[in-house]
Parts: sequence; C-alpha cells; structure tokens
Amino acid sequence: MKRWGGKPVQQGFIRLIALAVGLALASAHPATAQKPGDTLRLAAVQPIQTLSYYFDPTPDTVFESNGVYDGLVSYNVKTGAIEPLLAKSWQRIDPTTLEFELRDDVKWQDGTPLTAADVVYTLNWLSDPKTLIRFQLNWAWIAKVEQTGPYRLRVTAKEPTPFDLTRFAYVTTIFPAHQAEALPDKESIGHHPIGSGPYRVKLIDDFKGIQLERNEGYAAHGNAAKPATNVERILIQPMPEDGTRIAHLLAGDLDLIQQVPFEQAETLAQDPRFAMTIVPGSSFMYAAFDARGRSGNKAVLDERVRRALIMAIDRPSLIKLLAGDAKLELPEAMCWRAQAGCDYTAALPAYDPAGAAKLLAEAGYAQGFDIEITTFVGTPSTIAEAVAGQWYKLGIRSKIDRLAVVSYRKKLQAGQIQVMIAAWPAGNIPDVSATVDSFFAAGPTDYSGDETLHQLARQSDTTMDPAARKAIGRTMFDRATEKVFFVPISPYPSVLIHTKHVAVTPTDRFTPMGYGMTDIQWQ
Repeated sequence: MKRWGGKPVQQGFIRLIALAVGLALASAHPATAQKPGDTLRLAAVQPIQTLSYYFDPTPDTVFESNGVYDGLVSYNVKTGAIEPLLAKSWQRIDPTTLEFELRDDVKWQDGTPLTAADVVYTLNWLSDPKTLIRFQLNWAWIAKVEQTGPYRLRVTAKEPTPFDLTRFAYVTTIFPAHQAEALPDKESIGHHPIGSGPYRVKLIDDFKGIQLERNEGYAAHGNAAKPATNVERILIQPMPEDGTRIAHLLAGDLDLIQQVPFEQAETLAQDPRFAMTIVPGSSFMYAAFDARGRSGNKAVLDERVRRALIMAIDRPSLIKLLAGDAKLELPEAMCWRAQAGCDYTAALPAYDPAGAAKLLAEAGYAQGFDIEITTFVGTPSTIAEAVAGQWYKLGIRSKIDRLAVVSYRKKLQAGQIQVMIAAWPAGNIPDVSATVDSFFAAGPTDYSGDETLHQLARQSDTTMDPAARKAIGRTMFDRATEKVFFVPISPYPSVLIHTKHVAVTPTDRFTPMGYGMTDIQWQ
C-alpha cells in the first residue's frame, strides 16, 4: 500500500500514473506549455478565499499576497541583511523606537500616492487587540504608531523587540488607507486588492481562481530581495487534489505544480516536457513529547524514554521517503544557524536501536507501551507512519491520529497530545522568535513545563544585543535537545514539477512552502 497526498492508495494507481507518463513519452508529441511571455499557469493546493494572508495565512495566499503588496523592508537571504523597499531608510532611536522614512515615488496601483498615512493605518489596525486575525500576535509588541511627516513615521514597541524589522520584512504588507477606511468589513480588502507590488489583480473568483498581471510601475522600487519579473501574467486555479493537479499538468494545462509526493515526482520527471526541483526550505519534521504531563501518558515523562524513542529513529530513511537521494540539510536543533538568536552545541541523540532498548528497560518499559502519535494529514502522516514502524521494533505500540491543521492546533492547545510528529517551518522568518514563542514560552502550547526554558524564552524575546541573544539561544536550544523535549528528525522539502520553459530557482528558505520559496521566471 502506497500513500497519495496523505491518503492510502493502491499500488495500481501509481502504476496508472507511470503508464500515463509512458504514453506521453511514447507519443513524443510537442510540449503544450505556453511560450515565455504568456500566462504562467499554477494550481493552488488550498481553495482560494482571499488575496490577503492576514485573513487566510496559507502558503498559497502568502505567494499571491506578496506578489501584489509590499512591506516596509525586505530581507536579502544572500547577505543576511534587511534592505529598503517602501522605506528608503530607518533609524533605531532607542531599544523600543524605530523611525522610518518612506520613498516618495511609489504609487498604489490605482494611481494614488503611497504615503506614511497608509503605513500608520495598516500597523495600527494590525496591532489593535480588537483586530480578529489568526496571527495577530505577530504585531502585539507594537505600543503605538505615529505619522511624523508625509513620508515619515515612528513605531514604538512595548518593550525591546529584537525581531521587529524581521517581522516587517516577512509578515507585514501595507495596504492603502483610502481603500481600507471605506470598508466596514476589512476582510473584503482581499477580494478587491490595490497593491504596490510586482503584480496587479485582474480577477479573483472562487471557481476560476486568481489572475495576476505584471505591474510595470514596480521596477522603480524593486530590489534584489524582491525583483521585478519577466512573467507577464499568472493564473492560479484551485485544485486541492493531487491527482487533479497531475492530470492537468500531463494534459498541458499547467506549467508548475507543488507539493508533489516524491515517488510520483520521480515518475513525472521521466517525461521530457518536465523537470523536478526540490526546494529545501526552512521546514523540518520534528518529534516532541508531553513532558509536562497533561495528556496522561506517564511513559514520556521519563527523559530516558524520550531519548530512547529518538535513538530508535533512522533519520536517513525518512529523508529518502521525502526526497530520494537528494542531499538535504537537517537542522541540529529546533532552529537554523541562519536565524538571529539561534545557536547550539548539544548533539542530537544518535541512531542506536540497541541502546534505545536498553534505556527503555532501565526505565521499566522493556516490554514497550502504548502511545498515540498526533500528526497532520498529508506528508507528515507518512513520516509518522515510518516512525511508528521503527518504534514498533522496540515494542512501542503506536496509534496515529491524523488531523487537519485547525484540528491539530485545537488538540495542541488543549494539552491532549502525547507525542507529536509534525512539520515546523522554523517560524517562516530568519529569527527564532516564532519558534521560541511556540515551543519554549509558557502558555497553552507549552509541552515541556520547564521553567528554565520559559525564562530563557523571555530573555530571547527582549534582548537587543545580537551576541547576547545568541548566547541565550545556545543555552535554550541545547537544553531542549539535552532534555529531549523537541528534536528535529527530518528535512521537509517542497517538491515541484514544472515544464522546461519555466526556470525555478530556490530563493528564500524562510518563505512558507510552495511557490513563494522560489523565483519563478521564464527560461
């Protein structure tokens, strides 16, 4: 039995796909992909609801929203530096105050000048506790925002905030105040977007999808981190099912599809029309345990048991499931060294099944025990199944609970998860703050119950000196590894299949999985 998009399918279905590719190879018909300069046709994994990731923060929406809107600044992954975008300069007045000066030559796509009033309106709306959006905590650190001139503004934080510029670069796009003020329901702004980015919206339809058109006026303020494009139009159609996306690709109706199971991607790449690109990204699979004791599983309260379970995981076999023989980097802690505030020295527990069995016996579980693994539907559940199979050799009898992301979050916050095998995108920013707040800080998602980690998390979130913050991170991430609270177990790359007219270049590893992790241009 194989798996297809997280659902079990018969081996014959996979052979059917291979047969379809074989027929395509045998027929040797010319490629049906459009020539460079025409419409780039993509498929959205999730249904298209809005073009604002403030209201629908999925990877697909992030790609579209960043294409239409701009932020104050951008992050250059090659240099590791924050660079100007809408803001041409900024100054840190003190640990809680940033002043920005905007460009005076940027216009909204309806011709209205973009000014400080737009930025002030957007940031005040985002930081207002009454604003009901899923990740409002991304801006909860803001105390006030003031306009100090037509193109100048000041942002004051509630306390020292070392990740402020990174949040502006990654999760904060600016929308026009003159449009937003006229809308009693702010969510509707995503249905009629007016942006300043490299694309303008021509169509948003629940069934027809989203059509984007190149914004010729963008080139003036684009930069290396967010360059202009040679793609004239993009059409994004909602196709939630893996099989539907692959069928349309084979029929010549799509130029690029994402999140393709590796085994199917290998087969599709045999067709001379297509190429496979594996994008490493920042996401990885991890194992975490209820060391706090809320879920009722006594075994995982014992550090020896947690260590034994990690020692029984064969990481190379998991990587092979996701990306074959591709050489992929696995983080050695719950962060990447490229992230501000990340450092570590403690080694991950090595693969040692015999040693794992010995530890379990020492802990009183020589005959194993029952445990429930909670995971996401889709690829994470495939990894959870593989881990459960490896644990079974130690006598660990695993039940797997596969949940949609929304249901997973509810179970997580309720403290009902015994062990989680899940994907984590490293917070989708080159800073550890999101990881720290999600895993190490006190709160409903705290599964360690470790007061030392809580204190370190607080220090990490408020220390402005980069070297001092890195030292805090070293202590914090080492403790999480040594106590076996949270441990990365596999990379989680994004596998894309595309026509050979399309040049797909991996760019920003901290953008959510999917199209946004790449620079897509015509060859």
